[in-house]
Amino acid sequence: MDWRDYLHSTPHGEHVLFSSLKLDTSASGTFAAAALLTVVICLAERAVTFALAEKRIGHARWPRGRLARGAVRTMLYAFATTLRLLYMLISMTFNIWLIVLVIISLSAGQFVTELLDHSHDQRPWSARHGDAAEIPLRSQDDHERLYTDSSDLK
Repeated sequence: MDWRDYLHSTPHGEHVLFSSLKLDTSASGTFAAAALLTVVICLAERAVTFALAEKRIGHARWPRGRLARGAVRTMLYAFATTLRLLYMLISMTFNIWLIVLVIISLSAGQFVTELLDHSHDQRPWSARHGDAAEIPLRSQDDHERLYTDSSDLK
């Protein structure tokens, strides 16, 4: 095995998470398997992270008790952390194509979660988040009352 600690694009016998999954020039299917494993890990991490962040979803499936809910959320967090460590280890093969695949998979997963996150709110962005140019600091009534009502000064 000729392990290289710099970015490279050709397989040099690196193991990808498992001893049986070795990137080698003689076995063309191993890279496809490593690529599929990478995509599954990255998309699963984005899905679990979205489930943790989105507390509204799945109320019927979440346990009702505070302790049970905390335990389930902690297990999901541990699973998400494990997935993050796995795609970090995949990136540590220094194979540029696997690193690009990690980036693309995480980005695609994030895009899907962004679509799911905002699909329930169809208002334009400025209506959801506010736009300083469209939201007056004071209403016209407040402005008129402030400068015409002298009873506040007494």
